[in-house]
Amino acid sequence: MGKKWKFNYSSGYHTDEKAAQEFDKRFSPKNKEYWYSHEEFSMAVRTFLE
Repeated sequence: MGKKWKFNYSSGYHTDEKAAQEFDKRFSPKNKEYWYSHEEFSMAVRTFLE
């Protein structure tokens, strides 16, 4: 009845959450901002997908 397949996640998906948080602390916080290019990108994606 066909082949039996086994799915394995890449080791890249296995992360140390504490190490990731420590890494992120090295960067200054970012403020969320709105840019007109966000809306242009959103329209372009919707046009392509619809």
